Amino acid sequence: MSRFKYFKVIALVTFFAFMFPLLMFSKNVDANLPVKVFVDGVELETDVPPTIINDRTMVPLRAISEGLGMKVDWLEEDRYVIIETKKEETPKEILTSEEIFEQTIFGESFATSKQITKVALKEGVVRIYPNISDNELDYYVTRAQINVTADKNELTTEEVKLLNKIITKNSSEFKNLTSAKKDEYLSSIATTYYKLAQLYLDVGEDYGIRGDIAFFQAAHETGWWRFGGDAIVDQNNYCGLGTTGSVKTEEDIDIRGADPNRVWYKPDTKHGAFFDKPVTGVEAQMQHLFAYASTKSLPSDKELVSPRFRLVNRGSAPNWIDLGGKWAFPGYSRTSYSSLEEAMSANDTYGHTILKHYMKIPDLTKAVKELTLEQRIEQLEKENQELKLENERLRGLLYK
Repeated sequence: MSRFKYFKVIALVTFFAFMFPLLMFSKNVDANLPVKVFVDGVELETDVPPTIINDRTMVPLRAISEGLGMKVDWLEEDRYVIIETKKEETPKEILTSEEIFEQTIFGESFATSKQITKVALKEGVVRIYPNISDNELDYYVTRAQINVTADKNELTTEEVKLLNKIITKNSSEFKNLTSAKKDEYLSSIATTYYKLAQLYLDVGEDYGIRGDIAFFQAAHETGWWRFGGDAIVDQNNYCGLGTTGSVKTEEDIDIRGADPNRVWYKPDTKHGAFFDKPVTGVEAQMQHLFAYASTKSLPSDKELVSPRFRLVNRGSAPNWIDLGGKWAFPGYSRTSYSSLEEAMSANDTYGHTILKHYMKIPDLTKAVKELTLEQRIEQLEKENQELKLENERLRGLLYK
């Protein structure tokens, strides 16, 4: 279920040329004659002239690609050429903070894996490499995209444990590493965050849930996967399921119908549920969000893996800001506010915090749905009726 917005062409190259077999040329063609390149009937001028070598035509890759309207990037260290063919853009509009605070748990994700990873990488390395530049962030996120595109393997617990191990180092320890080791670590961090982001988008799509925002809920719960609270990285529990209260005892390890091969408790040892692998932990989070946002049954092709799904007051939190006092209790800072209502008025609850992390993505946009003429007329008629009602209300106030 790839969610890439662009078609990616990744080539390992040793020089600047792109090769076309000479299937259309005669062997008797004079190799000394100049080779001309035409794009849509217009001759393309290139910095490096095309040439024929061993019956193959060699043309500059960047010139040809850009002539076809593509974007070309060159990663020198990895010797990768990345070509992106942009699809026709759907009209977009920037989301305001008020609109973000109104986001529902159900819906289509707006953010991409690259956008999510860039924020996560910056936050994740803040203790070990606080001065990472924007160019470095872009570079490592692009490398991560390449790595994930090439590696079709599922995210493993060991990869997340390595992420946790690296980002919990102290800054002096990281500073003393060689440049090559720093590069290796930063690439590894970015790649794991990218896999996590893609996993959240994919599983979220399966349940109709905003996987992009759910990622930032997990980031908030785990401290960007540093952990340090009641749960540990080995649990694959990224949203704190079952971590509140006391450690589970033998008498209190009921997983309430969830698949025992995929989820379990370890009595008298650790808080919270254990999941067999990262994707199960993410799916359990989505199921728990599903329970809060809806009264419907889970999709028929899904097995229950959330051990607390049946404890939720179903449909009580359709929006992210509704999770305060429900998913997390009390859901606000008692040192700053006297009640949940006061914190809600200040946009400072558990749900607001998740959305504020999400807002670290710059210029969040949503697609503007193209309306037919009939839909536009209907919309204008509705707006006109609303204006008439507002006019009557104001006139009533004026002549009271």
